[in-house]
Amino acid sequence: MLPTESAALLYRELIRIATHVSWSPDERVLALSGLMERLFFEATRREQIAFSTLFSRISYTGHLFHIQPEVLRNIHRFRLACKRVKSGQPAGEQMVRLGLRALSEAVLVLTGAAIPAEVLETWGATDHAAEPEAPEPELGFAASLRVVAIEDQPQHNCLIATDEENPGRLVRVRYGLPERNENFMPTIQVIRKVFEFPVTLHLLDVDIAANGDYRPRAIVVEPDYLADVSAIAECFKDTGPEPYAYLVKKFLPYETTEAILLGNIANFFLDRLLNDPDAEWQTVFRETFQLFPFIYAPMSDSQVRSVSGKAQKHFLNLKNMSRSGFARQGIEPENSFLEPTFFSGKYGIQGRLDLFYRNEEKSAIIELKSGTPFKPNSYGIQRSHFTQTLLYDLLVRSVFGHATDPAKYILYSGVDTNHLRFAPTIAPEQWEALQLRNQLVAIERLLTKIQPGEELVPVFSRLRAGHTTGFMQRDFGRFEAAYTRLSGLEKKYFNAFTGFIAREHWLAKTGEEGSDTVNGHAALWRNSFFEKQQAFGVLSHLEIEKNCADQAEPHIVFRKTEHTNPLANFRVGDIAVLYPALEETDSVRHRQVIKCTITQLGKERVSVQLRYRQHNLKPFETEGYWRLEPDFMDMGFTGMYRGLLEWAESGKEKRELLLGLRAPGKAEAEGEALIPRIARSTGYFLLWGPPGTGKTSVMLRDLAAWVLDNTTDNLLMLAYTNRAVDEICEALDAIGGPIREQYLRIGGKHSTAGQFRGQLLNAKIAGVNNRADLRAVLESHRIVVSTVASFGQNEGLLKLKKFQRLIVDEASQILEPQLVGLLTRFDHFVLIGDHRQLPAVTTQRPEATVVTDADLQGVGLNDLRDSYFERMYRRCQEKGWHGAYGQLDHQGRMHAEIMDFPTGIFTAGCCIRSMRRKTARAVHNTPPCTTNCRVLIPSWKTRYPPDGSCFSRCPPSSIHPTPKQVAGRQT
Repeated sequence: MLPTESAALLYRELIRIATHVSWSPDERVLALSGLMERLFFEATRREQIAFSTLFSRISYTGHLFHIQPEVLRNIHRFRLACKRVKSGQPAGEQMVRLGLRALSEAVLVLTGAAIPAEVLETWGATDHAAEPEAPEPELGFAASLRVVAIEDQPQHNCLIATDEENPGRLVRVRYGLPERNENFMPTIQVIRKVFEFPVTLHLLDVDIAANGDYRPRAIVVEPDYLADVSAIAECFKDTGPEPYAYLVKKFLPYETTEAILLGNIANFFLDRLLNDPDAEWQTVFRETFQLFPFIYAPMSDSQVRSVSGKAQKHFLNLKNMSRSGFARQGIEPENSFLEPTFFSGKYGIQGRLDLFYRNEEKSAIIELKSGTPFKPNSYGIQRSHFTQTLLYDLLVRSVFGHATDPAKYILYSGVDTNHLRFAPTIAPEQWEALQLRNQLVAIERLLTKIQPGEELVPVFSRLRAGHTTGFMQRDFGRFEAAYTRLSGLEKKYFNAFTGFIAREHWLAKTGEEGSDTVNGHAALWRNSFFEKQQAFGVLSHLEIEKNCADQAEPHIVFRKTEHTNPLANFRVGDIAVLYPALEETDSVRHRQVIKCTITQLGKERVSVQLRYRQHNLKPFETEGYWRLEPDFMDMGFTGMYRGLLEWAESGKEKRELLLGLRAPGKAEAEGEALIPRIARSTGYFLLWGPPGTGKTSVMLRDLAAWVLDNTTDNLLMLAYTNRAVDEICEALDAIGGPIREQYLRIGGKHSTAGQFRGQLLNAKIAGVNNRADLRAVLESHRIVVSTVASFGQNEGLLKLKKFQRLIVDEASQILEPQLVGLLTRFDHFVLIGDHRQLPAVTTQRPEATVVTDADLQGVGLNDLRDSYFERMYRRCQEKGWHGAYGQLDHQGRMHAEIMDFPTGIFTAGCCIRSMRRKTARAVHNTPPCTTNCRVLIPSWKTRYPPDGSCFSRCPPSSIHPTPKQVAGRQT
């Protein structure tokens, strides 16, 4: 229940909306919609449930508070009316009165406070000021229905649910029906054991009985959580479905074997040959060296020859297919599209096809596989590959309509004969794949339920080597060996962050209705165009001005129109999805999607680079506009899971050091200069720098210079954002001399400032043609700079180059599981940050991340949202490990008296001395300058001449101390 005293405020707000004379009916309906969302959010705030839709939140509230059916019906009718208004339909006064009545009755139920007479007057003269109810259709069959199940009645083999489009009454969803849906009983079991009610379901091929019961053929649980088609298919082994193969793969590191490399090469060959069927073998194979430098470089000559020989076979087979093989099956390569993406909120899946062909008469799906099929079925296709085509079939039908019947093929490029193998549609196997998809989503939900302090996690007990054979036995055994040797505290640590990552991942995909954050990846298909515009989450009404999708660097230039939102929240370097929007109601559910990166963004134009070159430009020849919306990648979450296992696999001493159980080394005397203290520290050093103290421009620069001048060590420098990496490059350039020959940067050119693109690895190796030259480039550069995310995608560099030292800037913005695995690889690391200015960003509510377990609190882990930097800085202070941490206490950004405010409020009273006061005094005591020159005022952007002189002929006494002089005095 809501507090009774809140009713007066809510009723007063209803009166304000009802009597607002300058608002149109549309504006009043939207205001009431916002109030409704807030009302039900507050009513369920304490529930430990992430509601992905307002429908599920209202349905759960109605069940929880026993709201009368008539009241609940009016609330849902108004919810549906709001959806229509947000889609562009006009509102009327009756709709406004419906909202006023529905919300005032909801306030009555949720607070217990009587409806005031002034509110009752807003309902109008009649009892039913609502629009007349449309009669519910007498349906005998529905292709799909979205419902929210609120109760299970196993004695009747049914779920009690509300239908999203017809919410006026409860319906029974029958399960366990022989010859209909009894194969989905495992789904019913996970709904009972794993998912909390309410749970959103998508029912497929639904027979509706005379008594109103729903009898679905298939059930999709939490359909807004899109599972990847390839991840589902990989769980189908020759022995049957193995859902826990999905779980263990989350934690295992990605290792590029020769077979995986050949798969990547074959995919590149297909893309290349479809664009240029006459391309020569030597030229194309040489290009793969530029694509996979960190994979080729550690190989021996014999290994490269082996890869080359096998790759040539793939090349010749694919060349023949591109020239004539596809045409023999009625597939015209020139009318095919490379790597289109499809999303389906109906089936709860997403996927990217290797090749898709479609014209007015025919469509075809082609999935390329470089390996030899293992234990093929009667169609000559491996089970997992066959399942993949069945799921792609559902994706294509979801977008283009069920009447679409694409031909499906697996293209085996490494076999000697019968390269293109037809895969027919087999509905029972499609349903089995969806059933497994539900089990994978259940595993994800199980992980979200792990709470801080739990030492025993039953789902991990399934990852035992003895439970399986072959490759899975190897994979399960690796996880089991690392996990079982952890102490009780270490298991609590591993488990707590596993649950934390899973909850972040879930919210990133599905969002949470009513929260102030963007509504997750599901907003792409769940939110209306109006809602996206209101959230500045779409660049719409774009017209193609220049289409270069068929060029070597495929890109498109769009012209903005008068309808394009000028405040849309996009930046250069953002990844996005691109699709045509012929109608305002179009979304990614109705179109194949093209993935891209924004490369230019101006007032009149926006340019994007496509991930894959397209030789077929016909899909771009549309009558309507185009849209860009934010894309989402799972890679960051996968990296955190793998980081946890990497920490678990490290030695006991390293794990205890990173946990904070072991002191990093002997304490140094306080008051010494920071650079020598950092140089002499053992294991790690944590440097806290409040705003304006020169964390990057001074300290990071001088640390890098010290490493170059005083050691032979290699140095890796990371930061959280690309902008911060640009600033690291600026700081390195300030060292002067031949510094640009000493460092290189990993990343994409579109997320790198123009002046540093020459430092990118791709630019440095542009003329390299062999592995020896590549290794020479890497060896000659002692410093590598990158974002944490980019480095995670290029970890093969660690096989080529040993880094003795690591410096992480902006460390306070990086979550602990993003960092802890990486730190195991270095002899010494320095973390620089300001946890009081730039904390890590999370989407979970605070109550879900608070740690109450005494063991975890014993190592300073009080909140899972805290960065590793913040936890360990507090830990070092508490334990008196003075040799492992320090603080910058001179700032040059503001006057001392102005600095007093942030010092007292944000830095816990730590003394931060302003260097501007000294500057002013020095200038005041200096005779006036007669040359009309400037005095240098230091700031974070200042670039100091190496000799400490100013930009004019002022005497040295009027100049602020150089950064090195300042750094030498900082403690």
